[in-house]
Amino acid sequence: MLARGTAEGSEGGRGGSAFVGVEMGRERQRGFSFAEVIVALALLGMVLGIGAYTMNTGAVRSGAAQVELARQLDFARARAVFAGHDMVVTFDTTAGTYTVIEDKNSDGDLDAAYGEVARTFRLADLGKAVQYGFASSTTGLGGSPIAAAVSAPGSPPRLRFTSRGTCEDATIYLIPIVDKARDTPAHMRAVTVNGGSARIRRWRFDPARSPVPWRPEI
Repeated sequence: MLARGTAEGSEGGRGGSAFVGVEMGRERQRGFSFAEVIVALALLGMVLGIGAYTMNTGAVRSGAAQVELARQLDFARARAVFAGHDMVVTFDTTAGTYTVIEDKNSDGDLDAAYGEVARTFRLADLGKAVQYGFASSTTGLGGSPIAAAVSAPGSPPRLRFTSRGTCEDATIYLIPIVDKARDTPAHMRAVTVNGGSARIRRWRFDPARSPVPWRPEI
């Protein structure tokens, strides 16, 4: 009886050990819990979201500055026709500003004695860290490498919208400061003014277009 009990005990011990081994194996093979999967997906979404925001920030900033600049130029054109006197827009490429002047005596300068008013706008305020400029060796709208951030008559460059609805030809290039430091044209924008009709157009850099890598904005 003692021998049998001992044998059964031994078998029971072996069976118990085998059971524990199976349980430990199951524990080692356990997958992620639902909560762990949700947390991992949330973290991945945050990382991807930050990356997308970083990639799109340059486009948003330069686009905002471009739209506001075009709007102010369009206002100057309309105001000149409506008021019957010139409107002058001067560009300070160093300070990153432009100034709109109501030139009531049409002499091209600001004269307080005539009640002329000037408003200055800063690109950095409008587009958040955007400047006049371009990446080196970038092909411009004319099909040649860009030589100047603002192509307009005078020094500093300026535009004169007349009461007849005309203006000088001009091309203005904008680039995010970060892109300028990296010397990449990826998020560049441009605004053009047609001298004959004073038509104002907006352009976006598009490397997929050839030979001139620019496409008009809607």
